[in-house]
Amino acid sequence: MKSAVSLCLFGLLLTLSRTGLALEITDSTGVHHFDKTPQRVIALSWNNVENLVELDITPLAIADISGYNTWVAQPTLPEKVADVGVRHQPSLERIARLKPDLIIIGSTQGAMLQKLKLIAPVLYFDDFHADHDNEESARSTFIKLARLFDREELALKKLEKQKAKLNELRQQVADHFNGEPPSVDVVRLTNLSHVYIHDSNSMVHAALSALGLKESISLPASTWGVGLRPMTQLTEVEGVLLQIEPFPLEDKLFNLPFWKAMPFANARRQGSVEPAWSYGGISSRYYMAEKLSKALLELPSDAPEAKP
Repeated sequence: MKSAVSLCLFGLLLTLSRTGLALEITDSTGVHHFDKTPQRVIALSWNNVENLVELDITPLAIADISGYNTWVAQPTLPEKVADVGVRHQPSLERIARLKPDLIIIGSTQGAMLQKLKLIAPVLYFDDFHADHDNEESARSTFIKLARLFDREELALKKLEKQKAKLNELRQQVADHFNGEPPSVDVVRLTNLSHVYIHDSNSMVHAALSALGLKESISLPASTWGVGLRPMTQLTEVEGVLLQIEPFPLEDKLFNLPFWKAMPFANARRQGSVEPAWSYGGISSRYYMAEKLSKALLELPSDAPEAKP
């Protein structure tokens, strides 16, 4: 009898211990403790919206639903999520009326921290820096949130599933180009004269690496993993150029003589990528790779190398 009671007490203590660990989380400001798992969560940074949805958690509200659906697209946002305004300046009144028990913010929202703390506890994940690996930081934040919401097993399973799928996509791309895939540069077009080129600290670079691909243009690592450059720098592209949609001026740009003279255009090595978020959580690496590989598989496998 005593043995059974002891085992029950041990199990209870173990459960309490695990619960205590699950409700302790470290963000960019320090260690936080929660008495219970948050239920009414508002995420103002899109990368953390991604994290919540990947953990099968429906946020109470997010910032700029329309923008999320246009630029991020995946994972698909659940229905019945409220909108609290733009990411950089959300409505504090709307947030307060929803009575959240947790607000999650990201790198562009640090200035709002103190005001938001007057409404509810805040977790601030400053995941984007030039002096650290943004991909690893994104992975760490995902796992931390999974532990807080008691979803660590789900998180690890999702990451393993994504890893397996990335290996499949890598092989498909290699096979398509007969074992010798070209270099691939991925950009976001901004206007008719400038372009954002991704560097080694971007989720785009992480996606390309997972697919076994390399860029031909090398930029120094930056906070957000992109550098704004003149369009003329695209003459340095040696292989494929992929541009992430949307870009409303693409028809006009692609018909300009200087664009048609670009090496990749002459070599039939230009493609468009369905909307995917370059500044997302760790799962955005997978979604980006999925869409990059789709665009690559639509290109001719025997296209000649681009020549300057």
